[in-house]
Amino acid sequence: MNEYIMSLNIDVLPKIDSAQLKIMAKKLPGFNDHKVPQNIKKLGLAHALLEHFLGENWVKEEMCRRYSLKWGALNHVSLENKVHIYNLAEMLFNLQDIEDIETPLKDLCGDDFDSAFSELEAGRVLKSHDIDFKYIKPISKKQFDYDVEILLQKKEWVCGEVKQKTKHNASNDSIKDSLDKARQQLPRDRPGFIFIRVLFPTPKALEQNFEELTTAFKRFYGAGNKRISSIIAWGSYMHPIGRGEEEQRFLAWQSINENCRFPFCESWRLFPDRPFTGEPQTNINWEDIFAIASQ
Repeated sequence: MNEYIMSLNIDVLPKIDSAQLKIMAKKLPGFNDHKVPQNIKKLGLAHALLEHFLGENWVKEEMCRRYSLKWGALNHVSLENKVHIYNLAEMLFNLQDIEDIETPLKDLCGDDFDSAFSELEAGRVLKSHDIDFKYIKPISKKQFDYDVEILLQKKEWVCGEVKQKTKHNASNDSIKDSLDKARQQLPRDRPGFIFIRVLFPTPKALEQNFEELTTAFKRFYGAGNKRISSIIAWGSYMHPIGRGEEEQRFLAWQSINENCRFPFCESWRLFPDRPFTGEPQTNINWEDIFAIASQ
């Protein structure tokens, strides 16, 4: 593995607005050709955006390796990988103005990719609900190297740590281990939020596991973890949108710690206590980004 794959050096993320997006699209080969299929145009636009944000080397090495692509033949990609590429481009476009967005991007490669992607998804969930937040630069100090800070009701910053589970390792013991590790990253003297990403193939599968997950969260609270005020979980699944394409959708919910040592504040309640489908329109989704570029 070469040095580039091991770390991504981005000091300041290059920004792009809607006007610049249109200019970028017009320069893409075949983008204005009505004979070129839309899915090819969408993938080309996503590729161009990722190259803009993360650099050509990242696209050539990390993206092509991770999504089994061949440089110069980006149309040969599975539907699932295509959606992942769309989602990453969409998140970077929507989160580009978030303070210290560069922090998770530096780990968007190699073994740290999934963790960094989860931090971006947590940001996506927060921003889609118009919740102010910022990423936190690590300082190699325990209880200070958490991932995000969230601004509640425009006046109180609380700390947040992001963990990710997949459908392959979402057992109770595995979730408890992740929650314990997250707790250790959060300060003792401030309310702490844990964000945990769980992946299930369908909403029904997530619903079937919801009670088990909720029980795991309550068991964690009951084990003396009183400084954690809340756990916010979200799951994603693929949803067909026609023309042989799919998009990723989210279900998010929140578990409040009734035994938290900090006095309960209603502003802690950011999400419902059961999963829900869909996102508010604060974020511009990939279809919207493509429509803007096509104008």
